[in-house]
Amino acid sequence: MLSALSIQNIVLIDTLNLNLSNGLTALTGETGAGKSILLDALGLVLGKRADSGLVRHGQKKGSVTAGFDIETSHPVFKILDENDISHDGDIILRRTLTVEGKSKAYINDTLVSVTLLKQVAMQLVEIHGQFDTSGLLDPKTHLDVLDQFGELQDQRRKLGSAFDLWRTAEKALLSARTKSIEAREQEDYLRHSLRELEKLAPQIGEEEVLSNQRKTLMHREKIIDGYNAIATILDQENGIDEQLQSILGALDKISEFGSPPIKSAQESMNRAALEIEDARAHLDSITQEDAENIDANAIEERLFALKDCARKHHCKIDDLPTKFADLQDQLNLVDHLEATLNNLETKVIESRSAYFECAKKLTIERTEAGKILERAVTDELPELKLDKAKFIVEISNIEDEKNWTAKGINSVQFMIATNVGSTTGAIHKVASGGELSRFMLALKVVLAKISAVPSLIFDEVDSGVGGATANAVGARLQKLAQGYQILVVTHSPQVAAKARNQLQVIKTSSDKATLTSVKPLDTNARLEEIARMISGADITDEARAAAAKLIQAKAA
Repeated sequence: MLSALSIQNIVLIDTLNLNLSNGLTALTGETGAGKSILLDALGLVLGKRADSGLVRHGQKKGSVTAGFDIETSHPVFKILDENDISHDGDIILRRTLTVEGKSKAYINDTLVSVTLLKQVAMQLVEIHGQFDTSGLLDPKTHLDVLDQFGELQDQRRKLGSAFDLWRTAEKALLSARTKSIEAREQEDYLRHSLRELEKLAPQIGEEEVLSNQRKTLMHREKIIDGYNAIATILDQENGIDEQLQSILGALDKISEFGSPPIKSAQESMNRAALEIEDARAHLDSITQEDAENIDANAIEERLFALKDCARKHHCKIDDLPTKFADLQDQLNLVDHLEATLNNLETKVIESRSAYFECAKKLTIERTEAGKILERAVTDELPELKLDKAKFIVEISNIEDEKNWTAKGINSVQFMIATNVGSTTGAIHKVASGGELSRFMLALKVVLAKISAVPSLIFDEVDSGVGGATANAVGARLQKLAQGYQILVVTHSPQVAAKARNQLQVIKTSSDKATLTSVKPLDTNARLEEIARMISGADITDEARAAAAKLIQAKAA
């Protein structure tokens, strides 16, 4: 929920710090006191357009900070994690604005774009008023809202998987067609290259073997001289072998005494004898190589042929076998082109058909869910003095399959007709300010179980209504506040009386300045404020009695 709001130098507000609580909070005050300033300030910190006119006259900069206490399971934290913004369960949004019109946005003291600020804010707060076009009033959200209301998430996931299979099959077919065209155009070159590689028959690791053979041939004389010198040392009378044997014999004689150091020395000497014998075998292999049978020219020619071929194919020598396999695949595509393309086309047809069948089923389920949503919202309208209005869930099929998506083949838009026989249109384009807020209230009451946005703000929700209708508006706000934090800007005493908390907006003037402030009201102050809302500036005992009755009715 929105737990704290701090405003500095915004319009008529000098400094304002508010602590807010859950449930229903009413924001009241005389006309012109500055209730709209609070909404403008809140809109600024939620990412709306920055207007330099919001900065208080005579000040260089204004700022708004909003603190939120959010459950750690809320999806907003995924957005923060994806953007490397640290958090510990609290979220603080801040926006600064200069008199020159320059603004900066912060989330948990991290400088961010206004776009990201708005993306995060939309997960936390919805403002429903005359000029609001975000949240539920944005047609882009309607399909998702309908699917959530109808509990169609599993069907959506199945549809998404079917869509991915279809698009993957299409990409495979397109790739095969492109490659087949290229392969046919280069068929002669491919066959020549394949024959060349087949004749060359390159092997992985062959370059290293040939390079080592060439190095051996280049330095063979030095290697043989070195070998002979080593062999002389090993084979000479009383050489290393004889000396080692003498040492081992001496160790054998004293090993029976069981001294651990003697046994360790004996083991080490035995290993040394074996290592020397192994070294002699490696060195002897040098002399066993018949230099006459290794053709230096053949090695050079082979290396040149391999390097030349690798250069032609823009790869390493060790990659030539893989290149050979690639060429075989390309020619195989040419040789079996018709069968390959037919197979891929069949997969596209089958996967598209599977997607379309899944999408049609989801369309039917959406239509059913739309009817239920229509009835539920329409049933809420009469008591909100919208008895002649009708709420319509318009589900259209997208004809051009290029525009089909993982969400299906439908577009969804919430529409209304405000009077019998009147033209149906989008909610925010047809409804007046007061009607719009009441439509949103009805919709929110019905959708209460699915929304993840914890805080809702209603402006002008009671516009043009009074008496029983205003009482019904308050009752629905009170009901909605059982699962949300609700802030309502209201002129209706019936609505204000339903609130758990009440804030009064006050404007004061002096010779130096006019300032707007906000005061939390205690029980007695609430009674006086609601009485003022009933009777006007002159508060009568009758108005106080009526206010007390309204408050008691709320408590009951």
